[in-house]
Amino acid sequence: MTTSRRRWRDYATPSGRRPVKAFIAELSDADAAAIAAAMKEVAVDGLQSARHLRGDIYEVRADGSSFVPSLVRDGGPTRHHPAGA
Repeated sequence: MTTSRRRWRDYATPSGRRPVKAFIAELSDADAAAIAAAMKEVAVDGLQSARHLRGDIYEVRADGSSFVPSLVRDGGPTRHHPAGA
């Protein structure tokens, strides 16, 4: 049986900006590590470890200390602030 590992691409805008990289660089080391762990889980386990939103868009959640960032394939990061934050 052959398994296909997912690869994450470094998103860059046509002007060369890298908003996802900039977003992750602003996080604490713990929050950046949580995102890296969630991304690795998808790379190893495939899309069953992600939530299907629509079409070819999937959401991967990583629990951060100050918020829960959501990584969306083919889209930018969004911040979900926990209740009371």
